Amino acid sequence: MLALVSYYGVDLAVRERPQPAVAGQTYRLVAKSNCRYSSGKCELGNGEFTVTLVYDNANKQFTLRASHPLQQAVLGVSKTSNAENAPVPMQNLTADKKSWVVIMPGDVKVNYNARLVVRALDAFYYAETRLHFIEYAASFNKDLRPNIN
Repeated sequence: MLALVSYYGVDLAVRERPQPAVAGQTYRLVAKSNCRYSSGKCELGNGEFTVTLVYDNANKQFTLRASHPLQQAVLGVSKTSNAENAPVPMQNLTADKKSWVVIMPGDVKVNYNARLVVRALDAFYYAETRLHFIEYAASFNKDLRPNIN
């Protein structure tokens, strides 16, 4: 019991305190585990700031949902980690600027890479991830995804 209290007490005393994003600075978004398998979506985050990417294969369209209003969003998809295709600006869908969409001009495949840059409150957030999540697969041949629209 004393060990548990000590562990949490030391963590409370020495942990890094979250800092608000500073305008003009860049922050990396960390890919959550659902980006690495056929989940149908990819969640990226840094502290309280999160974005979710969903791909619609029929329309070759990515939809992005953000926890905070965005000023700008750009997505690039390429076969290798070297940026061979130019990034494509995403279009805002809603007045609250939290939903964005883009139709990709080229091929989008599971083994490709995606690079995302978003701007919120004049701070830039970026991420790079593989597109393993774009094909949704679930047990029992049933779609268990909640409707994101």
